[in-house]
Amino acid sequence: MRYAIIENNQVVNVVLIERLEDFDPAIEAIASETANIGDIWDGANFVAANNSQPLDWVGFNNALLVNEAYNRAASTTLNQQAKNRMEAYAIALGTSNADVNLPVFALLWNQAMEGVPLPSKPSIEEVDEWRAIALASKMSFTFNDEGLID
Repeated sequence: MRYAIIENNQVVNVVLIERLEDFDPAIEAIASETANIGDIWDGANFVAANNSQPLDWVGFNNALLVNEAYNRAASTTLNQQAKNRMEAYAIALGTSNADVNLPVFALLWNQAMEGVPLPSKPSIEEVDEWRAIALASKMSFTFNDEGLID
């Protein structure tokens, strides 16, 4: 049977497994004849990665602007310099609508989020909101359970 290997709600590999019982139970494997690497697992269905659609940086930025968890993290991070650069970078990406510089954005995001004190860190449910925002905005990344970009 064909299985999609899932990490942080995204298909990272597709494998053929004769008996799922023989497969490592720590690895999330979902039976699927159609899932492809890069697709998103929403908990019930696979959503095909559509790399032909433009990234919606404006939608992504606007959704985070009103997101309570993001605003809490952004206001309390000890790395305000990375946060300020990341937000400026996200606005610049919104005007160019490209992800050619996504590694720079991811680096700045992660630096800013790593500086958030423990009491202000996002919960799993809040990170799920960020994942939904990224998915709706057709971003080519997702967030791990700590809210960092993988």
